[in-house]
Amino acid sequence: MPLKKLIDRTHVYHVYYRRKGAYSLIKENAVKIIIGTVVIVGLIILLKKLDIFHPEQDAQYLKEHFNPIPVHLMLLLSEICIGLVPPPIFIFWAAKFESPYLMVFTLSLMSILGGVISFFIGRWLHSFPKIKKWVDEKYKKQFDTLKRFGGLLIVVSTVSPISFPTVAMIAGIVGFPFKTYFFLSLARFIKFYGWAFAIIEGLSLL
Repeated sequence: MPLKKLIDRTHVYHVYYRRKGAYSLIKENAVKIIIGTVVIVGLIILLKKLDIFHPEQDAQYLKEHFNPIPVHLMLLLSEICIGLVPPPIFIFWAAKFESPYLMVFTLSLMSILGGVISFFIGRWLHSFPKIKKWVDEKYKKQFDTLKRFGGLLIVVSTVSPISFPTVAMIAGIVGFPFKTYFFLSLARFIKFYGWAFAIIEGLSLL
């Protein structure tokens, strides 16, 4: 019976998300991820051939000249509300450490913490009428998308080009349940470890 209930519930969600166009959202962002990955790999190969980019030496240089605490703080600040610096840059920095995947774990935690801070900033901002009006107008499309797809948008934002900090802030603004948000935000580990595997193992092949 529990299995039947699970299957029935899964079917209900499938029908709901299909009607809402959720699969189009997933497909659109999957395409962006693939294109982005191809462009980055192509750029790396080109810069390496032009003798501008030296992956092994550059990763070692970053490790030796940038201490972990400032780098983690930089990522945390970057992941609050906007997401200024792409995570792969931080993962590239971590690649030459003795335990790179452990370093990626702590970087992931910083990103998730940045999302939590963004979430509560959203709640705080919405308590001011003038700011509430401005935010409602500026992020109307994102509001509509979050209300339409709910937690699915949060999960997609953790692994796709959609701004994770912005979605986190909007989730706070619309009063999304924090416990549910936090649980869904843990999918951020997938993006960080996906990039980590590609970068760390890729360096060993170059």
